[in-house]
Amino acid sequence: MEGTRTVRAGVVEFTFYPSTRGGRGRRIKASLVYKRNSVSKNQNQTTKTE
Repeated sequence: MEGTRTVRAGVVEFTFYPSTRGGRGRRIKASLVYKRNSVSKNQNQTTKTE
């Protein structure tokens, strides 16, 4: 895990930061991103504005 990682989910873009800086905070953010990713996919068909 080096550098930044950009994941594209439909029209939403999430950026993953290396766990070298405050791995705890980054890890929690990554988890939230993953959760939101699934929700976005499901609501992607209904809500295209978000």
